[in-house]
Amino acid sequence: MVNIYNLPEGLAIATWKEDGGVVFVCLGLHFNQLLQRCLQGSSVSPFDVNRHTLITDDIDSAYGLHDYQCTVDIRTARQSIWSQQFSNLSCKKESIGGSQFAVFPLIRKDHHVILQKKLQFPWKTDAFKGILEDVVWMDLVVLDERQEPFWCISSLCEIECKKLVSNHDFDYSGEDAYIMTYKDDRGKLESLMNKTDNNLYFMTQLNMKLSLDAINQWFGTSYR
Repeated sequence: MVNIYNLPEGLAIATWKEDGGVVFVCLGLHFNQLLQRCLQGSSVSPFDVNRHTLITDDIDSAYGLHDYQCTVDIRTARQSIWSQQFSNLSCKKESIGGSQFAVFPLIRKDHHVILQKKLQFPWKTDAFKGILEDVVWMDLVVLDERQEPFWCISSLCEIECKKLVSNHDFDYSGEDAYIMTYKDDRGKLESLMNKTDNNLYFMTQLNMKLSLDAINQWFGTSYR
């Protein structure tokens, strides 16, 4: 019925497949300083976010790789589907070797999380309504060790089906895996999911990957 286009800065536009007319426009806002941005900003004078000041550290050999805090919210336009905060996130310096990212596991293979609501995005206009299956809105806020916002996003994400060769970690009904990924110049968020017998998703892995280039620029480090 509709095509939906995910644009930068949390903007999504849906158009009719038949004639290309605009159905709806959505704007996502991540929740870091959301109240201040709404109350203290305007169309002529947006809220002034504090600028990041580079602070170097020659003593800490793993500076910029530890004590992150991450909040993930998977939702529709009206309600949360799943939300979780992760604290004290660290990546060992030795594990970087040759990668472009520092990897922070949020949910590991032995910690399955069942999502109690369907992963879908309902929409409604004055005359029509529908549901986009396997599409959700995701908000992500990552704070560094000084509680400064390192990475903040709000974006539509699609859940894509991928065939598994084998999986002996968990008993589930099929051999399909479902992948949800978001990526930009600051990092990646990657989720691996399967389905239960009653057609609910359960998350088997969730990894946050921060770009080493972004970390180096933010902390004045030189990880490679």
